[in-house]
Amino acid sequence: MVSEPTASVPASEKTDKSTTGKGASADSTEKKVKIPDQGPGTFTRAGLDGPKVGEDGARLLRYAVTVEKNLPYDADEIALDIQTTLSDQRSWIGGGDWRLELVSDQDKADFTVFLATPGTVDRYCWPLRTYGRVSCQAGNRVTLNAWRWAHGAEAFGSDVGAYRQYLVNHEVGHRLGHGHVGCPAKGKRAPVMMQQTKGVGSCKANPWPAPRRTG
Repeated sequence: MVSEPTASVPASEKTDKSTTGKGASADSTEKKVKIPDQGPGTFTRAGLDGPKVGEDGARLLRYAVTVEKNLPYDADEIALDIQTTLSDQRSWIGGGDWRLELVSDQDKADFTVFLATPGTVDRYCWPLRTYGRVSCQAGNRVTLNAWRWAHGAEAFGSDVGAYRQYLVNHEVGHRLGHGHVGCPAKGKRAPVMMQQTKGVGSCKANPWPAPRRTG
């Protein structure tokens, strides 16, 4: 089980804009929404099925997406945002090791992505301490904190969309077996498995496993 502890980040640390991509949720000017502290612990499952993405012969994992019922988000729209990120060649599919497929039937999924209120995240991630502000992965459950989904992190500045891409790639990366790493060198892009919610140190914020890879 893994999570990202909270910490402050200097506002001067901005995203490396060359690494971001504009998906459905990537508008940095998106109006902030009110995220309740607690939720009912019940979820709406996205009713969408997507194509298998990735190279033939790579290991296939299927995933479902659910959204806690009192959040101001549509489950299908969130699923499309997550699918857009995970289908990008800069994400985990581009390396040839993985294929990913969005499914509507949770019983067929190898893992489920939950977008949840801070209180529910804290319960789902326990005994990890998420303090109502960070996310985690435990087994086949990838739990994303809706407060972070709405507000991003200082390392990404106003680019909430890029932070969402990072959040999905980071937590799904844990499900794929990747652990935390540090900043490789001053001025370099932060690895996606760095705890960028904590900060990026002397690196530049980066949402992608392989930011220079193209389709």
